[in-house]
Amino acid sequence: MANIPIDILESEILIRLPIKSLCRFKSVSKSFKTRISSHKFITLHLRHSLKSNHIFIQVYGKQGLYALDLASSNYSTVKLPCYVEISNGIIIGDNDSWVGCCNGLHCFANIKTSVYVVFNPFTGSYNEISGPTGRGRESIMISGFGYDDVKDDYKLVTFKPVFDTGYWYWEIYVYSLNANSWRYTGIILRGITMSFEQAVVIDNHLLHLIFSSENITRIGCFDIRTEQWSVLQVPDSIKPDIYRCLPKVGVFDGCLYLLSEFDIRETELWVMKEYGVKESWMKLLSDFKFEDFTPLGYSKGSREEMLLWDLYNSNLVSYNIRYKTTKITDINGVTGYSDNPLVSKSFAYFANKTLVSVPGGKQASYNGRCREI
Repeated sequence: MANIPIDILESEILIRLPIKSLCRFKSVSKSFKTRISSHKFITLHLRHSLKSNHIFIQVYGKQGLYALDLASSNYSTVKLPCYVEISNGIIIGDNDSWVGCCNGLHCFANIKTSVYVVFNPFTGSYNEISGPTGRGRESIMISGFGYDDVKDDYKLVTFKPVFDTGYWYWEIYVYSLNANSWRYTGIILRGITMSFEQAVVIDNHLLHLIFSSENITRIGCFDIRTEQWSVLQVPDSIKPDIYRCLPKVGVFDGCLYLLSEFDIRETELWVMKEYGVKESWMKLLSDFKFEDFTPLGYSKGSREEMLLWDLYNSNLVSYNIRYKTTKITDINGVTGYSDNPLVSKSFAYFANKTLVSVPGGKQASYNGRCREI
């Protein structure tokens, strides 16, 4: 080991090790602990982890958070530690609590108490954040979580509804984890109807929400770098349905998608191939019923097969776009099902395992060990 150059040791050996091993190596010596905990190494490890393929599964009803390695042969999962059983009542896996994930940091919220938790389930680093004060209703806030790479700052964004002089409008607040404080941006959104879905992040810093104004559907974007609000155009065929329900927005293979259900028989899945360009919207599917499924991305090595998540059965579904066939894969280890769909509903999203620490956070551990899948 002494004959291996330090740069090679870091860039070719240590970054390939699992987090569990790296955490153990911190106790080998002070120099190892300093090196593995350094910003430089954590950044190297983060870049390497982006090549991994992990799905995180939240089972509602206080059933927990699970991690699935798509490279595993039997698609087994590991239930992740619940670090944040805190006085404010946030429990990972509770109903309607997921906000977002960025660089391996997961953000959850308790709607009743308006308290957020940002945490890394593999290192035990976490931070509790109380929601912004002031006007508006905290119980129906819409939020998003991302990373400002210019200022090297993770930010939590909240869209807060306010009722004044007979009208509803939205105010945007930003919490900086570096500054440990909320700030009102001064941005007010008037005359729009928001979908009560959490914001979707692209490129770590662009947060997206679906909304309508005068019966026209649009995608709003808040850039946490510049803290500016902009609007993206959608395909001309996308409109609120007869019940005024808005389409769903999400991320598919790194691109924005829109999922619009016109009725029980007609569904369209659109993907924006070139960000910000209306003409780049491509209709990927129009003959698959997505009511109980969430699109995740393409299967590895194939552009003809897409991965879907079965919300109520917690299964991974492969759908062949060309032949219109499906293959269902049971996920081992996910527990907590019941006959009540409100309890057994689950949610899945792609994320990475990283060593990134939560700025200003506390440290929780399991006898000093990191959790590994």
